[in-house]
Amino acid sequence: MENNISSRPQLPPVFLLKTPSSPRDLYEEYFFKNAFAFRSRQQSNPPTDTTDAHDSEHIKYDPVFVPVFSHSFHTQNLDIVKSYFMPTTTENDRINGKEASLRNAFSGRGGIYGGLIFTSQRAVEALGHILEHGGIPAEIMSSTSEDLILYTVGPATTRTLTPLRDKFLPFATIYGDEAGTGENLAHLILKHYNKLYPSTAEDGNQKPGLLFLVGEQRRDIIPRTLMSSTLDENQRINIDELVVYETTQMEGFEPAFQDVVRKAEESLNDERTPLWTVIFSPTGCDAVLRTLNILDENNKSTGIDPSKRKCRVITIGPTTRDYLITKYGFEPDVVARKPTPEGIGEGIKEYLLAMKV
Repeated sequence: MENNISSRPQLPPVFLLKTPSSPRDLYEEYFFKNAFAFRSRQQSNPPTDTTDAHDSEHIKYDPVFVPVFSHSFHTQNLDIVKSYFMPTTTENDRINGKEASLRNAFSGRGGIYGGLIFTSQRAVEALGHILEHGGIPAEIMSSTSEDLILYTVGPATTRTLTPLRDKFLPFATIYGDEAGTGENLAHLILKHYNKLYPSTAEDGNQKPGLLFLVGEQRRDIIPRTLMSSTLDENQRINIDELVVYETTQMEGFEPAFQDVVRKAEESLNDERTPLWTVIFSPTGCDAVLRTLNILDENNKSTGIDPSKRKCRVITIGPTTRDYLITKYGFEPDVVARKPTPEGIGEGIKEYLLAMKV
């Protein structure tokens, strides 16, 4: 497994446990551009916006990618998604103004689905593979997009989805990119989708469902919320989940991570400046915590004082934090308020400003 620690200037690294996004990775760009303030040795109080610049010191971090996952498409289920885009025939020649030759499973109220849900970039990539290589006629994709809603959980997923939408599904609407979590997205969908497809007694709640493209490891908060028995029947939205990619821990991840951490700790010039590990998912957490000497022989937190560790831990959000606490009894040093580069950066900034030297 390759990483980029040896080719960069001797800055303290921030380990990003992910594969860099292509063609540009916003986490890498963020850390290249931003410096972080921390208290100088002479300061008795954390620096503030009004503190003289000479009273605080600044540090930049070198973003180092250490991929945790190996992803593969679920070929059989991709064929199912492709079939949903292909034309279908019914007894009616036209529904909602669409010729039967252009109708498919996504034909709005007359179809099975009114949209798709994405909570990961890998699911978007799976859809892109279908649209790019599936042989779906361009006329059908364009017609399908007129009624299609694409729900997305956050800005990173939206950035991956937008160029696909623009190229293959030009009239589709992307919605929900500021949700941040699956739970927030579910509530946004309830409000938005039920306005698009209001149910009446006459139509017997015949609103189309939503297709949720997922990996084999996911939370059930979205389907559980949208199909909850506590909702009025006419507010419920049927969700079909389809696994379109599979994720496994990348072979060789643990020794690769151990190697970069060891080299970084050995070359750390200023003990006041902690290294950082950014965890994006529960997968591989045990290897991460072992490497950082946070777990004992029973895979439980040693309870070591964070100030005694050279490397701190920040999670992308509360889901991964809760997993670390429940599984290992370990609470990360920082939890990003938003699952974005800025959310990670702000968490680190606040920690450094509050840190005792």
